[in-house]
Amino acid sequence: MHFEPVSGAYATHQLLLYNILTLTTGPVIEFGSGLGSTALIHKVCQTKHRKVITLDDNEEWLDRYSDKFGTPWHKFIHVHKSKNEAPDAGTHWQKVLMSDEIKNGGWDLVFIDQSPWIARYDTLLQFKDNAKYIMVHDCDYFPKHNIFGQCDGKGYNFDDVFKCYEVYYPPKPWPSKTGPPTLLGSNMVSELPKRRIT
Repeated sequence: MHFEPVSGAYATHQLLLYNILTLTTGPVIEFGSGLGSTALIHKVCQTKHRKVITLDDNEEWLDRYSDKFGTPWHKFIHVHKSKNEAPDAGTHWQKVLMSDEIKNGGWDLVFIDQSPWIARYDTLLQFKDNAKYIMVHDCDYFPKHNIFGQCDGKGYNFDDVFKCYEVYYPPKPWPSKTGPPTLLGSNMVSELPKRRIT
């Protein structure tokens, strides 16, 4: 399959995402739809009709992709946000995270890139012990804001959430000051894939 990455800071996860999608065969769940992920996930998974669920609390973004890619094997779910909820609370994601369909999906890959930031952490906590691979975009945000992980000036440490992990940066020149980097972690496998996409 030919792959042309999207450029820019919002898609620095693409090469890694493509790599993991091609190295796995099971179901995929995407938290936060976007230019750098939704079409790519759909394209890689369509040949075998792998189960895919894409969730977003932004209905406009979700509709952009569900109209084009919605199929019996690729489901789109709008996560409704209460008008009374504080913008950065992320509590609207809690209910969907606890639903049986999401919680017990047997996911090979959980891709985490939704808003607000704290929802990414809640999603990570939900799946870190029962998904084969978890990928978190913009992972540098979390140690810098004392949510999870640590940064000591030499690099990032995510031992507090994963037994096995790597932090991947996009090819230079970086589209933003920090890359931004993407975290790939697992508590189910002891070694991450070494194959790289160039």
